[in-house]
Amino acid sequence: VKVGEMTRKIGVPVRWANLDSWRYFKGTGSTGGEGVPMSGGVKNWTTDPNAIQNGDLGVLELGEKLEWDFMAHNRWFQNVTDYARQNGGAFEFILEKFSKAYPGNGFALPYSSDFWNMLFEYASSLGIRLYNQDWLWTQFLGMEVDSCAQAVCIVCMLCVCVCARVCLA
Repeated sequence: VKVGEMTRKIGVPVRWANLDSWRYFKGTGSTGGEGVPMSGGVKNWTTDPNAIQNGDLGVLELGEKLEWDFMAHNRWFQNVTDYARQNGGAFEFILEKFSKAYPGNGFALPYSSDFWNMLFEYASSLGIRLYNQDWLWTQFLGMEVDSCAQAVCIVCMLCVCVCARVCLA
């Protein structure tokens, strides 16, 4: 809030803020192959109140007070995600029990557009206007993320895609 107030006071026209991976809850795990840090896939994408006071309500208050829109980062989903039906959630996921490439971790892949529709409705309700799906090479290729985001006017920025994987697909 102080940074937002200061930029407004000195005339810097800030309109966006990035809500990075510190905002949401992550699972545990180990460092992956070749030193790639794979621990901490998404467990739950809601706002951790230890990161932003009052959690999701704090994000709303921040956006309203500063008149900012948000870009929100998302990592890969871990097999312990709260959203998976197999873990007591509401959505079907394909869960990897064990990763040969990244021991100590397992990935989770949402199986239908119902999940993405829920995620983007939630994001939109917080003032998130741009969704950044990072870790593409570990998470998904060919998912329905784009069309679901467009339904609620959210732009997707898909990052860290391994070109060799795309060419082989």
